[in-house]
Amino acid sequence: MGSQYLHGDEANTGPRLDPWFSLEGGVHASVGGFTAWVRAMNLLNTQYETFGAYAANPKLPGSPAEPTLTPARPFQLFAGVGYGLWTSPSGDH
Repeated sequence: MGSQYLHGDEANTGPRLDPWFSLEGGVHASVGGFTAWVRAMNLLNTQYETFGAYAANPKLPGSPAEPTLTPARPFQLFAGVGYGLWTSPSGDH
């Protein structure tokens, strides 16, 4: 994803979010009625922000607008197994 301006900076004069790259992938296998899968998100565990906006900070005098950033998800690994009771022998669903 390329760099982007923060929401609330309609004049596009403030700093931008840095560009980022995230690598994801997965594997799915079926044998008979059994299925197994693995999916990985952010394989390189890259640290970046996916969204930014200016928001009022009520804890400071005058509630000035400050940048608020949303971090990307960290590396995640998901896996699952299953068995289909009503799977036809030919594999058609």
